Amino acid sequence: MCGRFSQNLGRHQRAIHLFRRLGLDGFAIPVRFNIAPSVTVPVIRQPAPAPATAEFCDMRWGFVPSHARNASEGMRHINARIETVRDKPTFRDAFLTRRCLVPASGYYEWRRNGKARTPFYISNADPDQPLALAGIAGDWFDGSGGITTFAILTTEATAPLQAIHHRMPVCIAPDDWAEWLDPATPPDRLARFSRPGSAVDLALWEVDPYVNNARNEGERCCQPLTAD
Repeated sequence: MCGRFSQNLGRHQRAIHLFRRLGLDGFAIPVRFNIAPSVTVPVIRQPAPAPATAEFCDMRWGFVPSHARNASEGMRHINARIETVRDKPTFRDAFLTRRCLVPASGYYEWRRNGKARTPFYISNADPDQPLALAGIAGDWFDGSGGITTFAILTTEATAPLQAIHHRMPVCIAPDDWAEWLDPATPPDRLARFSRPGSAVDLALWEVDPYVNNARNEGERCCQPLTAD
């Protein structure tokens, strides 16, 4: 699964180049090291088929389906399994027409051992490149207005991540960004993104339990844990 991630995209030298391939320019992404569900962050979407260009949109983490009675339902849907997302009425339309990319420097996962939880940080093995986590977006409205929300799609974890958790976010490789975002991509082309594994090489390391508290911020959250 994915329950926390970071956005510090200025540290990735190739980030701006990769985003410009989608037509994105003139953007500023706030630096956050400990993003938790219900937080609003910049997410990449393409609202119309190609040749329409992608755009950054502020979205709240936690997918709220259009039929939801209230926005709190989003806390149930921070993740969705890519293997079944096309079959679930809650997610199906969003998967077919409102896919998005969540730019991240990395994400956190916790290894459980009894009651103990050990945090790890997982990022692109190439430090010059960010991660692009596959997501789905939704618009929800009530009498007082509306919000745009998202969920991160997950797949079976690859080794050595399986030793920490059996699920992981779906990571989209840069060459596939445009096809993933295009709402006109045929469903049969989307099937390949459902295969287990990661399209990018990942690196991971143990981090300070400081990150366990979602109110804590700063580089300490993702720095490798060092022995005293």
